[in-house]
Amino acid sequence: MSEAKAPPSSPEHEPQWYYLKAGKKCGPVSPVTIHEYLEQGELQPDDLAWRAGSTTGAYSGKWKT
Repeated sequence: MSEAKAPPSSPEHEPQWYYLKAGKKCGPVSPVTIHEYLEQGELQPDDLAWRAGSTTGAYSGKWKT
Protein backbone atom coordinates (compact mmCIF):
# COMPACT_ATOMS: atom_id res chain seq x y z
CA MET A 1 0.00 0.00 0.00
CA SER A 2 1.26 3.44 -0.83
CA GLU A 3 0.45 6.59 1.08
CA ALA A 4 -1.74 9.17 -0.60
CA LYS A 5 0.07 12.43 -1.14
CA ALA A 6 -1.54 15.84 -1.04
CA PRO A 7 -1.80 17.47 -4.45
CA PRO A 8 0.75 20.20 -5.13
CA SER A 9 -0.33 23.64 -4.06
CA SER A 10 -1.54 25.81 -6.90
CA PRO A 11 -1.74 29.62 -6.86
CA GLU A 12 -5.54 29.64 -6.74
CA HIS A 13 -5.44 27.51 -3.56
CA GLU A 14 -2.72 29.46 -1.75
CA PRO A 15 -3.79 32.00 0.85
CA GLN A 16 -3.69 35.51 -0.51
CA TRP A 17 -2.07 38.34 1.41
CA TYR A 18 -2.73 42.06 1.63
CA TYR A 19 -0.55 44.76 3.12
CA LEU A 20 -0.58 48.49 3.91
CA LYS A 21 2.13 50.57 2.32
CA ALA A 22 2.14 54.31 3.08
CA GLY A 23 -1.47 53.98 4.24
CA LYS A 24 -2.62 52.34 1.00
CA LYS A 25 -4.06 48.80 0.89
CA CYS A 26 -2.11 46.65 -1.58
CA GLY A 27 -2.65 43.11 -2.82
CA PRO A 28 -3.66 40.42 -3.07
CA VAL A 29 -0.26 38.78 -3.41
CA SER A 30 0.94 35.21 -2.88
CA PRO A 31 2.79 34.02 0.23
CA VAL A 32 5.95 33.74 -1.89
CA THR A 33 5.63 37.39 -2.91
CA ILE A 34 5.12 38.52 0.70
CA HIS A 35 8.33 36.73 1.74
CA GLU A 36 10.21 38.25 -1.20
CA TYR A 37 9.00 41.73 -0.16
CA LEU A 38 10.24 41.08 3.38
CA GLU A 39 13.65 39.87 2.21
CA GLN A 40 14.05 42.76 -0.24
CA GLY A 41 12.95 45.42 2.25
CA GLU A 42 9.82 46.30 0.29
CA LEU A 43 7.88 45.71 3.52
CA GLN A 44 9.22 47.67 6.47
CA PRO A 45 8.91 46.72 10.15
CA ASP A 46 5.98 49.10 10.65
CA ASP A 47 3.99 47.86 7.60
CA LEU A 48 0.89 45.75 8.35
CA ALA A 49 0.12 42.56 6.45
CA TRP A 50 -2.70 40.03 6.74
CA ARG A 51 -4.14 36.98 5.00
CA ALA A 52 -7.39 37.24 3.10
CA GLY A 53 -10.26 36.49 5.47
CA SER A 54 -8.26 37.39 8.57
CA THR A 55 -9.70 39.91 11.01
CA THR A 56 -6.28 40.99 12.30
CA GLY A 57 -2.96 41.97 10.78
CA ALA A 58 0.61 41.86 12.02
CA TYR A 59 3.49 44.26 11.71
CA SER A 60 5.97 42.72 9.30
CA GLY A 61 8.84 43.51 11.69
CA LYS A 62 7.53 40.76 13.99
CA TRP A 63 7.73 38.09 11.26
CA LYS A 64 10.58 35.70 10.66
CA THR A 65 11.75 35.22 7.08
